[in-house]
Amino acid sequence: MTQSNQMTLQKGFADPVDGAGQTFRAILDVLSRPGTVAEIAGPAETPHGVSNTATAVMLTMADYATPVWLDATNTNDAITSYIRFHTNATITSRADQSAFALLSGAMPDFSVDAFHPGTPQYPDRSTTLIIDVTGFDSGPMVQLTGPGINGKSKFQVNGLPHNFWSEMQINNALFPLGVDVIFTTPDQLAALPRSTRIEVI
Repeated sequence: MTQSNQMTLQKGFADPVDGAGQTFRAILDVLSRPGTVAEIAGPAETPHGVSNTATAVMLTMADYATPVWLDATNTNDAITSYIRFHTNATITSRADQSAFALLSGAMPDFSVDAFHPGTPQYPDRSTTLIIDVTGFDSGPMVQLTGPGINGKSKFQVNGLPHNFWSEMQINNALFPLGVDVIFTTPDQLAALPRSTRIEVI
């Protein structure tokens, strides 16, 4: 990386240990309670086109051993340089070989088959999707059941492809294989583990 690139690269967490610790606890909370929404404070500076929360998740979860795939919306020099510099993660062109995938909810279509579902021996080696969305107060209503949910829970996400929920029903049918999803807005996150059963209302 050249000196000029280092001078213009956005900063990560002001306090890397505290910032990553708070974000990690929030991620664990929403993964253990599907459909709940948590608020977090991301880094002061983020690459253009990626929310503060998605950036915080990447800074917390990605490292040299976790290849990252970026969808077309997020494939630019600012984002790739930021991820490489702050996490040392490799940017891969193969979605099916990624540990994390950073996507925009505005993508026209969605296919869960594009990503790594894990293997029977190592189901934890699947891709975790980080999807930037616009909010959790509108959009198609779904009903969630499964581990971490007391009975049934209703959930909405703004700004997803039209076929997202049908694809996630396919994903759930693969359990214990399949992808996990973390939804992010500028200051909130929620999650949908592969174990969660989905009914579109």
